[in-house]
Parts: sequence; structure tokens; C-alpha cells
Amino acid sequence: MKPLHKKWSINIELSNECQYRCAYCTRYVRHLPKNKIFRLSIGQFENILKLLKGFPTRINFFGGEPTIHPQFKEFCELALMYFPKRKFQLFTAGGRGYEKYYDTICMTFGHVYLNPHIRNKDVCYHQPLTIALNDVIKETKVKRYLMDNCWVADTWCGSIYSHGVYFCEMAGSLDWILFDGKNANELKPKFWKQNFEIQRFLCGFCGMCIPMKREKSGGKEVFSRGLYELLKFKGLKLNNEEVIDKTFTLDEIREIAKTWYPGNFRGDKNPDELSSEGLGIKGFKL
Repeated sequence: MKPLHKKWSINIELSNECQYRCAYCTRYVRHLPKNKIFRLSIGQFENILKLLKGFPTRINFFGGEPTIHPQFKEFCELALMYFPKRKFQLFTAGGRGYEKYYDTICMTFGHVYLNPHIRNKDVCYHQPLTIALNDVIKETKVKRYLMDNCWVADTWCGSIYSHGVYFCEMAGSLDWILFDGKNANELKPKFWKQNFEIQRFLCGFCGMCIPMKREKSGGKEVFSRGLYELLKFKGLKLNNEEVIDKTFTLDEIREIAKTWYPGNFRGDKNPDELSSEGLGIKGFKL
């Protein structure tokens, strides 16, 4: 497991609210009941900034859609009191909040990653993360290999919530909707040096590490049976999803892994072979 401080950045989760309802959203936005929607407060945000003192890489404003948080401008102003502009990055799907705060965004962030999902649902493809590892991979050796070589854990970053911190943004999202955030590591000085191995079990509820065909972000979602039933039990909003009962063979995984580029969400912009995130599992060796 790559240490948090050796990843390229870390997320501050401002909220899991978003104006869009994309399929396979990492925050499960289209499925969230009211009791699972959160917003970071100004006090919580400032406490996180204080605890990030000494963190060596960049800091992301993340969500959900960060720009629709009602205190987004105040967050930006406060952030610059603690770190220089070059330290901050914004991940946004655009929309009214982005347009409203455009000048503030230009003054606050050294890097802005804009992907306007709503106009790109026919060309924006997502990994079907709702097909859970525990449900479709039964061999322990294969499961461990996929977890240890997960492209998300390797190329993305950890996430900070008001209640704690996670080694991976998917771990944070799943722990919140499934277990009320009970498996977060403590937010404390130098929190990035903690051991996060205890959170590894959360990978079993995720499909990011499994070689699979990408699906349109505007399409119908496919769920594995076990995860679907668990989410339904936990009170998430489920309607008209396709549910599958199957397991993947090692031969199937090997074949798909040869041309698997899960991080290339916009194949209309970048050919798979030139994708910045590249192959999901380079040189599959199982």
C-alpha cells in the first residue's frame, strides 16, 4: 500500500452533493438518501488545513461537486491563509457554481481539472465500480493480487472527511455509505504516516481493481448481487439497476487486462494507449 504522503495529492471532501447523477459515480450520488448527504463546515475545514501542515504534496478540493457547497468561496479564502495557490487543485464537473465562482477559482487554485460530465455522457466512460470484488472473485490469491495492484490506490489519492482519513477515496466513500465512517483513521498531526492496512477490507466492496469493460456514465448501472442487497439493506436509493449473479474466471480477467484502461474516462480525447493513467494492471502476472 503506497503511503499517503507519497501519492501525488490528497482530497478534502467538501461534500458528496452534486447536481449530476452519473452512473458509476465514486460517491454514489444518485443513490444517496438524505441521511447520507454531508457538508463540511468552516470549522471542520480549518481544522483539516491546520493538520495538513507539513503535508508534502498537493491538496484537492473534492466532492461531489465542490463548487455547489454554499461556503465554497469562504473555503477558498481560508485556504490561502494557510497555503500558497500552487498547493491547491480543484476537481469540478462545471456548472453554475463553477461559473459563479470563476474569478475566485482562478485566484485560489494552481491547477483546475474540469470535466463537464453533463455534456459528455455519451463519450464519458466509467469503471463499473458497483460490481464488487467479494462477489465476483472467489479465489483468495486472485483477489489479493487485484487489490495489491489496484490502479486507483496506485494513481489516485487518499481522502479526508470530517470524521477521519482514508488511504483511498473509494474506501472513504464506501465506508461512509456502508458503515457510517466507522473505519476512518484518526485525523491528527502527521496523520499521513499512520498504517491504513485496517481499511483494506473495504476493497472487497469495490469493483475498481477488476479488469472489466468501461460503461457510459449516462447509462444504466450494473450491480453484483451481494453489494446490491447490502446497499438496499443500508437504505440507499435503488431503482431499475441490473443485478448480476456471476463470478469471473482467471482466464476472463487475463484477457480483459490486456487492453484495460479504466482511467481513460474520455476516449474521445485520448486514445487508450496514450492515456495518462495507462493500463489498469501493467504486465498481468497471475
